[in-house]
Amino acid sequence: MQYLNSRIAVRYNKHVGRSGHLWGDRYGSCIIDTDEYYLACVRYIYRNPKRAGIVEDLEEFSYSSFQFYAFGREIDVILADDHLVLRWAKRKNQVSKFFRILVLNEEIWISDMEVKKGLRRMFFGSADFKQRMYNIHRCSQ
Repeated sequence: MQYLNSRIAVRYNKHVGRSGHLWGDRYGSCIIDTDEYYLACVRYIYRNPKRAGIVEDLEEFSYSSFQFYAFGREIDVILADDHLVLRWAKRKNQVSKFFRILVLNEEIWISDMEVKKGLRRMFFGSADFKQRMYNIHRCSQ
């Protein structure tokens, strides 16, 4: 797959006169401190279409599992529940209400800019958490 991906990227880039990865940067992962930071990440991801100017209202963006979780609308993909959904899935109306509050509420406790910066690092959370992780994993900040 890596070979195929690189061949496609080389040909496409040559055709359009650009360079670099075709589908964005390489995969990266991040260890997240608490549920609060995790929820901030979920909120950040679901709000991307609005932030990017694709839609003015997130209810208009149909290419997202947010439509299913927040409004119960049918979508054409099979979803794998994450721990957030499993935690709130005891009653379906609770899941919908939770997602609408989480994503649509304009009050934020962790800024989108902080989430964006945090997800580009190895660890995302409080300063104490990050320091502990750097010490445990013996890596530099």
